[in-house]
Amino acid sequence: MGFEAIPNKITLEDQNGTDGNDATITNTSGVLAITGIKVGTATIAANAQTVTVTHSLGATPTTVLFAASQNLGTLTYASLGSTTFICNSSASTGTATTILWIAIKVG
Repeated sequence: MGFEAIPNKITLEDQNGTDGNDATITNTSGVLAITGIKVGTATIAANAQTVTVTHSLGATPTTVLFAASQNLGTLTYASLGSTTFICNSSASTGTATTILWIAIKVG
């Protein structure tokens, strides 16, 4: 994994450096301060539509992003706090579903 920092741009290369899954943060507005990022997984139980996630960010996230292993419809967050948030889905499945989440604190 590699790291490149130039004025107003940070690029984090993926582990093998060949599959194009790099992450880039670019400052286009003159103000960008990401003060924390946490990544994890959570599981929404079979036939459920909500899960409480402990994010350990140490501050209330500015935003949370999700990706689910199965179609759960629209995923949203609620009750953002300094230690937890709630992930809600607009649909449920008959099996437990893993969700990848990213909590970001900007500012």
